[in-house]
Amino acid sequence: GRNDSAIVKITSSGWEITIDSDIKFIRASGMRELPLPDKDNGDIFALENYLNLNNHEDFILIISVISFWYNRGLPSPIINFEGQQGSGKSTLSKLLKDVLDPSKAALRSPPKNEVDLFIAASHSFVLAYDNLSGIKNEMSDSFCRLTTGAGFSTRKLFKNAEEFIVEAQNPIIINGIDQITHRSDLLDRSIRFEIPQISPNVRVTEKTLWKKFYDDRPKILAGLFSLISIGLSHFPKVKLEVSPRMIDFAKWG
Repeated sequence: GRNDSAIVKITSSGWEITIDSDIKFIRASGMRELPLPDKDNGDIFALENYLNLNNHEDFILIISVISFWYNRGLPSPIINFEGQQGSGKSTLSKLLKDVLDPSKAALRSPPKNEVDLFIAASHSFVLAYDNLSGIKNEMSDSFCRLTTGAGFSTRKLFKNAEEFIVEAQNPIIINGIDQITHRSDLLDRSIRFEIPQISPNVRVTEKTLWKKFYDDRPKILAGLFSLISIGLSHFPKVKLEVSPRMIDFAKWG
């Protein structure tokens, strides 16, 4: 989303910043630009300083998911943050969204219907839904379809029978209090994180948090892109003893 049209090209042998690409990128109106990654000081573990998680193992799982999201075309897991009021679920969701896909609408209200969901999917990379109190069965199915890759069709104009079709496959972040997912299909496609309460002794102001995060984001991005490159080099060689439902993500993890 940068004005200089810079992009990052990632392969199994490394990554580079370039403006030379045969791929045409769509720039939606709500996109905000990413900073140029600091290739000489990449550090994915700097991200852990900003995420309120229970342990280091949860962080490893988080970066496994967000790095896998760059493998377009493969079914991807939904990140589900659950915790009580004051645990920082919304901030956690926004932080991950801003690492990958900064936009004017960082966190969204729950979609009213499948039309709203697929329109949002056509204008964003990562969809982050805030403060869900439960997911209706129809929307649960729609989330599942969106993470595995699906199309939505509706009439283009009321005066004719022509179809308007939206095809999408998007990463999704959801958060809420208590268990917000119940249907087995969505649970199988979700990775649930219980978020601990934030101690008053370690709370910082929003201004301080975001200033430090944005200062660190170039090296976090560089570390993430290096992680993806390494993953691409190892992915074809990984063999699993069992084949879980989301086997591609299991191999990547």
